[in-house]
Amino acid sequence: MAAVQGLSPAALTRFLARARKTPLCGGALLTRIARRILYNRQSLYRTIGDMSKNPSAKRQFRSVILIPAVGVLVLAVVWIGVLTRLSTERVEVLQAAQAKADVLADALVQHTETTIHDVDVIALVVKLQFEKDPASVNLKTLQDVGFFTRETAAQVSIVDPAGRILQSTIPYAGGVYITDRKHFAVHRNTDVHGLYISKPVLGRVSGRWTVQLTRRLETKDGKFAGVVVVSEDRGYLTRGFTDVAALGENGSAAVFLQDGSKLSDDGTEETATDKQAKGRDSREPAWKPADQITAQRTVPGYPLHVEVSLCRSDALTPYNNMKSVYLTSTALLSFLFAIFVIAISVLVHRLFKSRDRLRLLSETDTLTDLWNRHGLLARLNEEMARQSRLNRLAVVYIDLGNLKQVNDSLGHEAGDQLLKKISMRLRQGLSPHTVGRFGGDEFLVIVTPEDSDADVYPATHKVIDAIIAIFETAVTLRGSVFDIQASIGVSIHACSDNSVSTLIREADEAMYAAKAQMASTHKTIWRHYSNEMRVSRRRAVENEQRVRSALSDGSLQLAFYPVRETHSKSVEGFRVEVAVQEENGYLLPVKSSLSINEENGLLGPITEFALAQMCLTLSNWREDGTEPTRLSYPLDKEQFLNVDCAFIVRELMRRFEFMPHEFVLEIPEIAFSDEPVLAAERAVALASTGVRLMLGTFSGAFGAFEILKNSPIRGVVIAPQSCSADILAFAVGCVTHSGRTVMLESEELPAKVAPDSLVSVLEYFDAHLDANAAFQLLRQVASP
Repeated sequence: MAAVQGLSPAALTRFLARARKTPLCGGALLTRIARRILYNRQSLYRTIGDMSKNPSAKRQFRSVILIPAVGVLVLAVVWIGVLTRLSTERVEVLQAAQAKADVLADALVQHTETTIHDVDVIALVVKLQFEKDPASVNLKTLQDVGFFTRETAAQVSIVDPAGRILQSTIPYAGGVYITDRKHFAVHRNTDVHGLYISKPVLGRVSGRWTVQLTRRLETKDGKFAGVVVVSEDRGYLTRGFTDVAALGENGSAAVFLQDGSKLSDDGTEETATDKQAKGRDSREPAWKPADQITAQRTVPGYPLHVEVSLCRSDALTPYNNMKSVYLTSTALLSFLFAIFVIAISVLVHRLFKSRDRLRLLSETDTLTDLWNRHGLLARLNEEMARQSRLNRLAVVYIDLGNLKQVNDSLGHEAGDQLLKKISMRLRQGLSPHTVGRFGGDEFLVIVTPEDSDADVYPATHKVIDAIIAIFETAVTLRGSVFDIQASIGVSIHACSDNSVSTLIREADEAMYAAKAQMASTHKTIWRHYSNEMRVSRRRAVENEQRVRSALSDGSLQLAFYPVRETHSKSVEGFRVEVAVQEENGYLLPVKSSLSINEENGLLGPITEFALAQMCLTLSNWREDGTEPTRLSYPLDKEQFLNVDCAFIVRELMRRFEFMPHEFVLEIPEIAFSDEPVLAAERAVALASTGVRLMLGTFSGAFGAFEILKNSPIRGVVIAPQSCSADILAFAVGCVTHSGRTVMLESEELPAKVAPDSLVSVLEYFDAHLDANAAFQLLRQVASP
């Protein structure tokens, strides 16, 4: 075989020809061997030739060598990432442990403060009763009626001036003196009147190491009458703070006096004699000071401080376990990568990761990490499908009241930070209920009872109380403190016909009802969707349809209110409002029965109709020969800010010939506080048309006068509820002194100010005047 392989291709060809002439078996075998060698030689020569002719083939050949190198590089990157992540997580674990120690220390301070306060109350009550009538004090009776128990005080005693124990809640043989004890001797000094907290001592009655809390007893003439002693177990001071779940295997929590004496003791298995001999807690820290995480706090009002220590090794135990898992997993994956199986694992991992990411993005709000609208609707549909009975599901709709103030003062980035903080509070405070961001500054909570057989009402009230508590806590952003209020609407699944959209709509309507109430209280308000709201909504829909019909058939009218001068009582103009005519013939103002806003699409049409009818009325009266009369129309905030009234006025001036000064528009003061820039732009634009502007609902505050300063506003409107009576005369005087006019919306207000040609009063009638009645009133005033 070796001799055959050494032949040249030409020799191999001749060898094949000869092999065919040999006997059958041997000739066939030699033929197959020769053909195999010739094929391998030709393939090798063809590959070498291709590589020399085609550089891409050479690069492909080299890639076989580069794959292991790339694999090593990838493994290096993976290991660097894993080690970096482990280092980061170690820092995070230690930070979390420090935060836990801080929280436990704060809680221990509150517990200690409450415990000492309760003990002091016991001592004060016994002191007051003893000093009032020593014979009436019976500690056993107080203990029997539950004023104090062994739970709140291990022992309560009364000691006479000689140091002999007169009474004690623990039975004793008698004749026990504590004259030598410091907590008795310190009260001989009349300067010590408060609560004295001693170092732990071995009780002569109880036989246990306890903390003595004493107050001085005095006779009616102020002489020393003894002390009242309340003994407290050392372990009670840190009860609930020394379990392994809170502190770990080697953690500790202790209470100290200011001189460093330790009051508390978390050991329960040793006897008092053992503790006295050791002079320490039963659980001696097994780690060095450098291996502990410590948080110290001072107890307010008492000469005490607390210390919570966590063992660093205990805190790092989960991290070390995780580290072992990480390293083992990485080593295994590295091995799989080396044999090119990791490629499939990475692809599958990326596939599932992408799918989870897509689902997370579709149902999670990216800013707050809460459920978004899509996720909330999905969860709500699931809950609705699970409900077999009514009153087992509630929807709580939350709307932040003053997020816009944060955005305007600190920017939208601060507003996003506020949303994140509120979201975190809601997530933590409302667990396990579903919380999500429904949109903008609106949140939704899906409430279900913990017991599936119970009604949702108790759970809903707990959720509402938790939400109110959350918003009662101020939020600090960039050094500024903001009191955030919220409007809360609640809807209960109390009807089998209710759908998800119905529940959300009802909660939304209840929220808006709370929002209207919050505007006057400036507090977090909640409202439950009720039958009254259902009736009110039906009426609002009916009123909206009636207004739309009146708009389409031209039956809308203007209602007129006379405006008289205070000094001459003559009619100088009218205030107008858009109204519909009722069946009894009375005119009902639209704004009194329906909210005009952009959502119902009536804001622009109603505003344009009012301004056009004012122009038409002025034009008609001028043709009939009446004296020039001013017509005033009050714009609410929505109309002033969201409707381009200046454009409408310019268009009407082209259609009608009227003097601009006869046209008065009242713009609301609140618009300048909510949207100062936009309101100023709107006011300048309106003033450029020549119409007369008056500041409505004038409050008389400093901010209101700032609005008037250097503005085109030529008058103010004062309502009884907008300006307090004690500053009314001053406000009117300041406004008229600047040459501006004042219109008072109540007939009682003129009696509080001096008559002035610049001051007028608005008259209200039970039956509002229509255009004809207003025209007749003008004729009567004009006739001699």
